[in-house]
Amino acid sequence: MQYSLMPNFIHSLDGCAIALLYKFLLEANFSMYDYEQYCSHFSGRNHSVNLFTIHDCFGTTADKAELLLAGIRQAYIELYFNSNYLETFHATILSTLKNYFKEKNYDAVNNRFEISTSQQGETLVYEVPDIQKVLVHSKHFSSKILIDSNYILII
Repeated sequence: MQYSLMPNFIHSLDGCAIALLYKFLLEANFSMYDYEQYCSHFSGRNHSVNLFTIHDCFGTTADKAELLLAGIRQAYIELYFNSNYLETFHATILSTLKNYFKEKNYDAVNNRFEISTSQQGETLVYEVPDIQKVLVHSKHFSSKILIDSNYILII
């Protein structure tokens, strides 16, 4: 149970990316960048796509590959660049822990919880990770890299 949080969080992000991709393909709404530049030969044509997906792997027929790639780009940009999902997730977890362990047990100065155990009379200390240490700020990484890429590979 203690190791289940991160895999479930990652699978939730995968699911969110699929939902966003589906939404963008359904609406044929690629507003993040000049869609026509990438898929000009699809202009005015039917944008239906045979979509095959599992987790973060996507597939379609060859004639719709560029359209699918445009949708994946848009979904990833929306999810990973236009939202503060890590900050929101961190704040939600911290709020939940404050409710569970009681606000008075949270040491905001040292960013940790100090919980006294009634049975042994000892104090357990749980450090809260500094979210700023794991964030990639826009000055270091731009969505333009994703827009201009020929491939999307995450290894």
